[in-house]
Amino acid sequence: MNSISKRFISITAMGAVVLSSFTCALATDHESDGIIKIYFTNDVHCAYENYARAASIIGDKDLLIDAGDNIQGDIIGTISDGGYMVDIMNYMGYDAAVPGNHEFDYGIDRFFEIVKGSDDVPKLADCDYISCNFRDIVSGAPVLEPYKIYEAEGKKVSVVGISTPETLTKSNPANLKNEDGEWIYDFSNDKTGEILYETVQSAVDSAREKDVDYVIAVGHLGTDEESEPWTSSDVIANTTGIDAFIDGHSHEAYTASVKNENGEEIPVAQTGTKLENIGCMTIDAEGGISAQLIKIDENTAEDNKTKEFIDGIAAEIEDIKNEVVASSDVKLTTTDPQSGERIIRNRETNLGDLCADAYRAITGADIAFVNGGGIRADIDMGEITYGDIIAVHPFGNEACMIEVTGQQIADALEWASASNPEELGGFLQVSGLSYEIHNYIESPCESDESGGFQSIGDGERRVRNIRIGGEEIDYNKKYTLAGHNYMLLDLGDGFNMFKGADKLLESVAIDNQVIIKYITENLNGNVSADSVYGDPYGEGRIKIVSSKPEENVSFDDVVETDWFFDAVLYASQNGIMQGINDDQFSPYSEVTRAMAVTVLYRMTEGSAGSKSSRFSDVDENAYYALAVDWASENGIVNGYSDTVFAPDDAVTREQLALILYRYAILTGRDISLNGNLSAFADCENISDYAYEAVEWANGNELINGNGDGTINPTGKTTRAELASILMRYSEAE
Repeated sequence: MNSISKRFISITAMGAVVLSSFTCALATDHESDGIIKIYFTNDVHCAYENYARAASIIGDKDLLIDAGDNIQGDIIGTISDGGYMVDIMNYMGYDAAVPGNHEFDYGIDRFFEIVKGSDDVPKLADCDYISCNFRDIVSGAPVLEPYKIYEAEGKKVSVVGISTPETLTKSNPANLKNEDGEWIYDFSNDKTGEILYETVQSAVDSAREKDVDYVIAVGHLGTDEESEPWTSSDVIANTTGIDAFIDGHSHEAYTASVKNENGEEIPVAQTGTKLENIGCMTIDAEGGISAQLIKIDENTAEDNKTKEFIDGIAAEIEDIKNEVVASSDVKLTTTDPQSGERIIRNRETNLGDLCADAYRAITGADIAFVNGGGIRADIDMGEITYGDIIAVHPFGNEACMIEVTGQQIADALEWASASNPEELGGFLQVSGLSYEIHNYIESPCESDESGGFQSIGDGERRVRNIRIGGEEIDYNKKYTLAGHNYMLLDLGDGFNMFKGADKLLESVAIDNQVIIKYITENLNGNVSADSVYGDPYGEGRIKIVSSKPEENVSFDDVVETDWFFDAVLYASQNGIMQGINDDQFSPYSEVTRAMAVTVLYRMTEGSAGSKSSRFSDVDENAYYALAVDWASENGIVNGYSDTVFAPDDAVTREQLALILYRYAILTGRDISLNGNLSAFADCENISDYAYEAVEWANGNELINGNGDGTINPTGKTTRAELASILMRYSEAE
């Protein structure tokens, strides 16, 4: 037996993430040693490229199980309605799988073709699809087998499947309703969780009656707060008889243990998403069960036969995937460029703005909504391919437009913001309106039995200052609202306030075509850095207010979780930078030439002697008049001519580097430490006049890269960036 050292992530009882080493024995001859190895995946979301690496880890196995959301999430699933991913699962030899909410995204007929087949169409999947809580409401019968029993090492292992009750709102609800819009399927959607617990317990008890040795629950449930009371932890805590739990849905990589109803510790594990890990659950000869995660990355060996099979499928989609349809001068993002964390589901981003703008433009609506959970991938700077667009919108939803009241819009924003600052798939990226989320106020939203919107309770609303087209929202007025059918027509993510709304446009275009059309026609094929999409944090349509006004220590648009919080605090407390008013710092506003010289002037506590300026465009009463004279006299910032300073022009990153460089020389700072700009893909874009200054600023960690391999020398400097640079400059003294 070969022994390979790996690492895995575990979560302690206190919830802290720790790294531990383990050794996973891979059986090349699969000798009968009484050890049962169950490999598992979850939330693969079409990451087919990693399967050749996964195959090299698995080798021979006792069982291979998937915990849902395998066949949807990228171009390979979109163009084949999941068929290519089913082919790969068949090749890999999966034994069992649980339907995740996204297994239903290609329609109920396609779902049944894959998991059951019919008299006319043979079942496409070789593995057993199981779910104890997927029920036909009309007949009352379970749709799939609740569990399957497998033989392994002379033992009987029962695998019990559990699908998330959130499927009703986190897949396309229309797929689970009849023509009259009535539910015909459910997933034990009792709000208390009791029906789900009873259903799972019944399946476990039934399996135990078959004299099985082990019961392994496989649930597409997750641990997100928004999924309560249907999380894996909820189910374990309210049942007995489960020996171990394989989880999915919340895209987390962890191993842990949760006490069941009898107080027994039950191992539970989840592999993350996109095959970043593969799980290995081991049952030793004495019956002890442990779970481990094996990292998959570019250093993981590939199984040659599996790679050959997958390469054959990849070749079939390559031409479509690589067709260039547009370009972008900026990265359009779902993540925070500073921390790398996903933010599309709890705050505004430039990609969220662009997607919402696309729906509004193609329909001509007053406003547009796009759910953050429907925006699945970034678009990098450079050429944009068809594959890039499909990765952003992989669902094949259709653009539409409805007519709604201002009240319905306000309720939708309230529902979408209920979990903020926690992530929510239904968080709304918007176009044509702006709003504030005061997330120190508890959400007043009340949900129905299916987990969708029911009403606004008696509590205070947390969404405020809604403005449409620059005007305060009129709750009685009717507005046209664009988006896609999943949310507006089929009430996905629980947007029940739109039920019965007048349909003005249906099936205008498929979601990915909406984005392509908008960029190619409305933006002339290019997303410019000078457009409203230049800031990764968006145009400022969504404002997050995290504390009561009287509790703010500085500005209500700067909170402790912001990457620039300490810098703004430093700059404001030291009198270097002020807010644009008493309440607003405006961190994403561009820095002007006047502002740049003013903050340096304040840092020197210098004096220019007179407000009489030689520049005709600098008013002697302007706040920056003295600073401009000081800066020009000391060669820090020159005028565009003898009489023109252009105080309102925005400052680029390379220009700020040059200003700081000259300031450092003036104040006697060491300028010998330089960076290595060749490491940046866009280093050739740095202007000759600023190259030495940018090199110095980078070497002193004042101006760093953007996290995507670029330094973006011509990008506009924001007030948040300036505050951070000044703090680092001060700390380096």
